[in-house]
Amino acid sequence: MDQTARDFMAYDACTDAVSQQLKAPSSADFQGKLDVNYRTTGGDNIIVIGYVDAENSFGAKLRTDWTCTTSVDKNGNVSDVSAQVSDG
Repeated sequence: MDQTARDFMAYDACTDAVSQQLKAPSSADFQGKLDVNYRTTGGDNIIVIGYVDAENSFGAKLRTDWTCTTSVDKNGNVSDVSAQVSDG
């Protein structure tokens, strides 16, 4: 599995993890897979950095930055997903 495929698998896992932290996950509009920043930190570890536009508890759509770390091995197994959503 090439690095791009592993990056995209990390993106999918990370956007799922970020969605779980949003007030209105169904309103989430994530930055595209090709537009986020990917960093490989050695081994199978991948850091994904992006933003999401989503409604807050008042119904206003706001842009929020997020960072996620995960591990995707060469067989496509995803583990250790940890997402941090900025408070603003």
